[in-house]
Amino acid sequence: MTRKHESPDQTPVDDFARNLRTLCTAHRSVSEICRLTGINRQQFGRYLSGVYRPSRFNMRRICEVFGVHESDLMLPVADFEAFFNLHFMELKQGGGAGWLGRNLENLVTMNDPSLRKYLGWYHSYSYSFGWPEWVIQSLVSVYEHQGRVLSKTIEHLRDPLHGARFVYKYNGIVTTSANRIFIAEHDALQHDDFALRILFQTHRSHVDFLSGLVTGTSSRPDRQPTSARVVLKYLGGTIDTRAELKKCGMFIPNHYNINPKILSLINNTLAEGETVLHALAH
Repeated sequence: MTRKHESPDQTPVDDFARNLRTLCTAHRSVSEICRLTGINRQQFGRYLSGVYRPSRFNMRRICEVFGVHESDLMLPVADFEAFFNLHFMELKQGGGAGWLGRNLENLVTMNDPSLRKYLGWYHSYSYSFGWPEWVIQSLVSVYEHQGRVLSKTIEHLRDPLHGARFVYKYNGIVTTSANRIFIAEHDALQHDDFALRILFQTHRSHVDFLSGLVTGTSSRPDRQPTSARVVLKYLGGTIDTRAELKKCGMFIPNHYNINPKILSLINNTLAEGETVLHALAH
């Protein structure tokens, strides 16, 4: 029986079905793909056979999991083979970055119940990489999506000298190892920057502050690799995002605009005898 939002194809096998089958070879199994997309195994099999086309919603799910556009899947078979070989060959051959990619995927899709405690919204505080003595306050969301724990970070900054305003958005993956939380983020707008947060986990029943280190590059032209202490303050599972985003920005800290506890945890001064920057445990 045809689903309400899905229609049978006019031909038993078309370019889309062939391309989808080719794309599936980049994963270990169709069952894994169904788990990541949330699509029923029987229904996905109909897409592979070419009898049915996905609904708009399911097509979006498939494209998100594989990192492709719908237009890519509609290419003629020969053109898609060239596209696939260019972008997925290492994964298909099981070597190099493909091997690394599969192992990282296993890590971030691992079901770690302890991570669910950290889902929600945060304000992040750390000293600016490019503007000494200025603190950046940004908004961070940690959420679950298709078996992974992901993050989104938004920064609204204003150049202290020239007044120019900038918006930065980062998408990230979240995982745990060695009793620490790792958040690896990529610039979602310019696609030219990575950042890594490493945070202490909390053994309390609820989350209030998470402290650790953040490493990335300065937004200045020299793109200097830099690390700083960072604190995430938990806001809740649901918030007024517009109101909380208005609180974000870059400022010179004082006892009026920042919690003294946060200020002490993000202080980047090295203690006597230290030669490297250590995170300060909350």
